[in-house]
Amino acid sequence: MHHRQLVFRTAKSFLRRTTVAVVLLAALGSTSANAISISVDYTYDTSNFFGAGNPNGAAAGAQAKSALQAAAAYYSDILADTFSAIQKPANFQSSLFNGVAFWDWTMSFPHPATAATVILQNQSIAADEYRIYVGARSLSGSTLGSGGPGGFGWSANNNGGGFSAAEVNQLSQITQSFADAVEDRGEASGFARWGGAVAFDSDASTLWHYSHTTMPTAGTKDFYTVAIHELGHALGLGTSDQWQAFATASGFTGPAAIAEYGSNPPLSPLMGGVRSHWASDTMSKVFGTMTPQEAVMDPDLMSGTRKFLTSLDAAALTDIGWTVTSIPEPNSALLAALAACVVLPIWRR
Repeated sequence: MHHRQLVFRTAKSFLRRTTVAVVLLAALGSTSANAISISVDYTYDTSNFFGAGNPNGAAAGAQAKSALQAAAAYYSDILADTFSAIQKPANFQSSLFNGVAFWDWTMSFPHPATAATVILQNQSIAADEYRIYVGARSLSGSTLGSGGPGGFGWSANNNGGGFSAAEVNQLSQITQSFADAVEDRGEASGFARWGGAVAFDSDASTLWHYSHTTMPTAGTKDFYTVAIHELGHALGLGTSDQWQAFATASGFTGPAAIAEYGSNPPLSPLMGGVRSHWASDTMSKVFGTMTPQEAVMDPDLMSGTRKFLTSLDAAALTDIGWTVTSIPEPNSALLAALAACVVLPIWRR
């Protein structure tokens, strides 16, 4: 049986005074027909944070849900991989002897509302689906969100009965195909999972800006930005073996990230034995534009600002094994908005 699980947290920022261009890329239209579909599952939103149980009321919960769905749709638009389905094979009965073979698999992840480990058996994951279980709970300290890919396990067993030589070969093929689907989603290399889990801070004292269609106001934390960041963790950024293979004391050594940054992008200090973010203040540009912006996968978020996925973040997705496509070009109205972008001064708290 195989089982792996990694989850990392992202902290609120208490940054120095700076200026940030607020880029209105949320207005980009989607024209992509790519394969991966980020499926957001609210089964474990037991406090109904994304509904009437939100500390700020049902309208805020609905806005949070819309923002999260928009962030998931964005990743679905830019990820062009094709994943095989995960489905428990039907029990196999020998046609000559009394043997019966059967297979099982498990998926595991931290309950978004309690952090307790959830283990589900023999779930069906559709082809190209990447499932993210979401919810909210009180997160310690200055943490705004927690996200990462889920764990998994599989087994192949039988009742001890007999099988013919041809049936043994057939069983071996079924087992190999099943293992490839559970472990690698049929991919030859790179990061691939069934999905993962994300939790958001539900403390009433956290001043969230939930609407992804308006820019955050002073003193608030932008929910859309945190959703983009935590979904990035659930997709393996900072949390996968593939990321950690490139994470060194001298920076990130992934070739696509180096080509984009011009050198090894700096990483955050070790935490729990790993480096799970870019270093604070690592700059790039908004993916698909030439607009400078701090990388969304650094550990900080300035109050009153929004961050989008950057070219450096997208390059790291490529390095860990995702196929990333370009986003649609801005339309004329958006270009006009970009030309008149607002500059906001932000202070460290």
